Amino acid sequence: MTIGGKKYVDPVFVEPDKQQISTVNLQAYKILFVGNSITRHGVYREIGWEYEAGMAASAEKNDYAHRTVALIQEQMPERKVEFYYGNVNLLIKSSEPARNLPELFGEKMPKPDLVIIQTGEHEGPDKSAAKIETLYEKKIIRPLAELQVPMLAVGVWYPTDNQPYPDWVKQIDDIYRKVCQNYNVPFASVEAYAKNPECRNSGSHPAVKWHPSDAGMAGYAAEILTMFRHLKRDHGR
Repeated sequence: MTIGGKKYVDPVFVEPDKQQISTVNLQAYKILFVGNSITRHGVYREIGWEYEAGMAASAEKNDYAHRTVALIQEQMPERKVEFYYGNVNLLIKSSEPARNLPELFGEKMPKPDLVIIQTGEHEGPDKSAAKIETLYEKKIIRPLAELQVPMLAVGVWYPTDNQPYPDWVKQIDDIYRKVCQNYNVPFASVEAYAKNPECRNSGSHPAVKWHPSDAGMAGYAAEILTMFRHLKRDHGR
């Protein structure tokens, strides 16, 4: 991503095994969130980020992963919902498409019942459409599809303060959507929230302010809940 004309590189996430749920109830409905800093970010005090959560939620409970889980739990009160994380950058940076996700994300990772994917923010205008499509298809969607469980995906976050996404961001979103459609993965754009200034600007550092605020996180959760409801209706899951 670019902030103030300078490229911002996300600090390293906490290791996946530190993000695992402490106990795994095999009878629970298990959700694997695969994403970047919007999904989960470790403490990085140099930019004023003092806790682990999806950046820039005001508290862990307010990030979109926790909000989403709470909403899904309401949809299925008869079954406990548990969740854990995988760093999407581990998929992107792997030299070959991942074949052993438990090994990549942490040996404790149980097979999920649902995968939620949040990514796209690290691609820029300098990368060709063909390379972006290959990245999504070979490095992210295909390896996750091999888990053979339902998946949901949310599009690129690029705050614009009431302006439409630039063409290059729209291109990334469109390619992402196309790859998801090819694998029958429901996809939701978050452009409406990224355009709204009320959905960002939390925190003191520009790198934090760029990320979704509580309002933006609520928008993510709402979009995911809509897709989840359709998934349950169409597939009985």
